[in-house]
Amino acid sequence: MKKDKKKELRISKISIALFFFCIIAIAITMYIIYNKEERYLVKEGTIDHVTTGQGYIIKNETLIDIDATKVLVPTVSEGSRVTKGNIIATYRNQEYQQYQERLRDIDENILEALKDVKIEYSSEINNIEKQVLNSVIASKGITSMVNMQEQRVHINNLLSKKAALVGALSPEDAYVKQLIRDREQIEKQTKISTANIKATVSGLVSYTSDGLENKLNLSTIDKFNYEDVKNIVNNDKNITNDKIKITNNYEAYILVKASDIEDKYIKEGAKHTIKIIDSEIIIIEGIISRIVTTEEGSEVLFKITNGIENLIENRVMEIEVVWTSFGGLIVPNSAILKDEKGTYVKILTRGDYIDIRVNVDRKNKDYSIVSNVTPKGKSKTYVLEMYDQVIVNGN
Repeated sequence: MKKDKKKELRISKISIALFFFCIIAIAITMYIIYNKEERYLVKEGTIDHVTTGQGYIIKNETLIDIDATKVLVPTVSEGSRVTKGNIIATYRNQEYQQYQERLRDIDENILEALKDVKIEYSSEINNIEKQVLNSVIASKGITSMVNMQEQRVHINNLLSKKAALVGALSPEDAYVKQLIRDREQIEKQTKISTANIKATVSGLVSYTSDGLENKLNLSTIDKFNYEDVKNIVNNDKNITNDKIKITNNYEAYILVKASDIEDKYIKEGAKHTIKIIDSEIIIIEGIISRIVTTEEGSEVLFKITNGIENLIENRVMEIEVVWTSFGGLIVPNSAILKDEKGTYVKILTRGDYIDIRVNVDRKNKDYSIVSNVTPKGKSKTYVLEMYDQVIVNGN
């Protein structure tokens, strides 16, 4: 009897141990599955229908002839906006050399005189001094003559600004104040010099010409298709520094090919977002002004009235045209499952897995915009919401 009871007790202990072992094994297995499982947090997003490719830029540019035998000194930075009549450059002649020498002498006298003037420098003056120092350091690595002249003009403008601030802080009878007035008088005299070159129109200044200004402009664009413009840009470009160019910053055009876009999106007068893909993405708006249908698709000409300062250095740029944008709940394509009833996603909520029926409204190669399906005859059902965790790859 005693042996039978011991045997039963031993079997009971083994059974209990096996039971707990199974429970632990199941728990470990579920933990591994749960933690290896790939999940995605549902959020609001958009899927864009886009065309990506090369866009050819047509601008309204005015050339100003200069004397190529003389050394040109820019007085405004490349890409700066000027108005008609502004001085944009000057020739480095004897008059200019004398002007530079006079400024250099008077700046040395101002620095010497400041030693005897007890004034508390403002943070603005200290900031200008830092800018001057940084500009001097930056100029050491410049090899382009035009860029070097631009840097010199920039430093001179900073010194002029500093002189004006110091003058305002100095006592009225201080010698330094008179020196600053003399400096201002010298600068005024240079503005009426015959060596100055003035802007003939308003716009953005450039000191480089590519020889295409009179071939590709607003008056010739209607004569050319996409391939014509491409051939002109590739074959006729000739970079020179013997002209000053001013680009209209209120109107330009971009010509693109749209071979895979439905006609319903390409309508004259329609406005679309255009992304310029450069060192960083620049977003501008364009209005369709011309559509030419070809065997390969459509050639679309966009009128641009914003962000033209980002286009002045280029004739062709990588672009992305957004034809339409569809928004809603976004999930990875790998989270969408199918059966005989349609499409659904699987979510994890409170430890349970639940299937939710959805419609796929828009998709690209990676993601889909989905909306909920309400089954007929059911008033209450689970719906997909933001921040739900959908299971990826159907795990």
